[in-house]
Amino acid sequence: MSISMQGPEAQSLCSGKNCIVVGSAPGRVLPEKREGDVVIGVNNAAIWAQKSGYPVDIFYSIASMFARKFGAKNKLLKGLVASRAVLWHADFQVSLADFGITVGETHYLTRQEGLHMVMNICGYPLWVSSGIGAACLALQGGAKSVKMVGFSLSDFRHADIPRRFSRRVYRDHVLEDGNFLTAIKATSYGGLFHAT
Repeated sequence: MSISMQGPEAQSLCSGKNCIVVGSAPGRVLPEKREGDVVIGVNNAAIWAQKSGYPVDIFYSIASMFARKFGAKNKLLKGLVASRAVLWHADFQVSLADFGITVGETHYLTRQEGLHMVMNICGYPLWVSSGIGAACLALQGGAKSVKMVGFSLSDFRHADIPRRFSRRVYRDHVLEDGNFLTAIKATSYGGLFHAT
């Protein structure tokens, strides 16, 4: 199933809400959560947010994270509960229950749909990180504001991946994310988006 970003399904995700996008950069600090805020947990950061007392409304992840080769990393998500999941760059269906993840609904975005979503927000077809993708989902869904925590333009290490993996795991979207941050300032979304 594919999300229609202009349709009521997307609008119901974040429409009119303050959204907190929780990423995996080391040193992140969660802001005070106010009633009605929507928490979007990105990849393995979702379980950290939940364990920190922030129930996850939307679990946003790249679909390939659930390919067999990443089994040791996605096991960290066991016990995650979210009302919705959005898997992007999806070219196959995933049963999240097989990974111990409980969600009400799972939606899929193909690579092209994800690229189109980013272009709608910043004006350019950029291959951004999952964290920026989650922020774009919220903005296009009508969010009142989006605050990103655990976001970094460093290409090294994720806080939610055990150290035995972290030396081999690099962020490969640093340049594109930087370009996105520059581009969004010139759009109507610029004032709604805050990355820390």
